[in-house]
Amino acid sequence: MCTSTLVLAQDGMKKDAMHNDAMKSDMKSMDANGDGMISKDEYMKSSGATAAKWDAMSKNKDGMVDMKAMQMEHDKMMKDDGMMKADPNKKDGGGH
Repeated sequence: MCTSTLVLAQDGMKKDAMHNDAMKSDMKSMDANGDGMISKDEYMKSSGATAAKWDAMSKNKDGMVDMKAMQMEHDKMMKDDGMMKADPNKKDGGGH
């Protein structure tokens, strides 16, 4: 049973990693001018973008979102939605 739990945990971690890689790729494609920042115009051209999502993001003094900050926002959203799996190696107890 421990082996099957480990396999399921590894499968979940692989899916999370693939999702994160896809998100990073999406963010890079949003950055049309390659400055490492996402403007509202760049963001609104991406699929699934809404003004409400844009308004909820942390922006710098110029009203832009840093790609690193956007990744952190995405990770927080994934965690809040329960989509990111906890690391099975960080559980209390014997790790079984």
